[in-house]
Amino acid sequence: MNNAGSAPRAARQQTLFSYFDVNRDGVIDVSDFVAITQRASSFLPVGAAPSEEVLHAARVRFSWFRKADSDADRRVTAEEWMAHCAKEFAGVGLSSEAEAFARAFFRTLDIDQDAAIDFGDYAYAHLAYGRDPTVEALYAGFRALDANGSGKVTLPEFLTAYERFVASDAEDVGGLLVG
Repeated sequence: MNNAGSAPRAARQQTLFSYFDVNRDGVIDVSDFVAITQRASSFLPVGAAPSEEVLHAARVRFSWFRKADSDADRRVTAEEWMAHCAKEFAGVGLSSEAEAFARAFFRTLDIDQDAAIDFGDYAYAHLAYGRDPTVEALYAGFRALDANGSGKVTLPEFLTAYERFVASDAEDVGGLLVG
């Protein structure tokens, strides 16, 4: 199934684009990644360097965006993004590359790098991604991601939510970030 037949799926994929276009200029480029990395790093303890896992996640994200950059101008427009999503998320599951990208996205949301997203990580991630939701919206978004109600979003929980977000035609799918 392609995105042209699924308005809810396409709308969520446009939302995913907005998560990474943090300076809201209509394209995803290096400046967006720098902003996310700098903001997220500001929440780490003073002097803490990104882990090798975080650096690997950055390489995976760059690889994904290079594939979406069909004209190789180092800028991914919304049109390029949607064309890439139409190919990448044509089915109802995640390809191995899409799962690798989701894992990399999870790592950027796990601000304290403890292999789970707790409410603090979730709140800080919103700041890193340039979002400014209300506290109520943050709590609601976090509860929706925390499927088992443990107070932490594990990688398997996140992958399930991510897959539903990008590859489902359902209309009642919650977001990954809010605001």
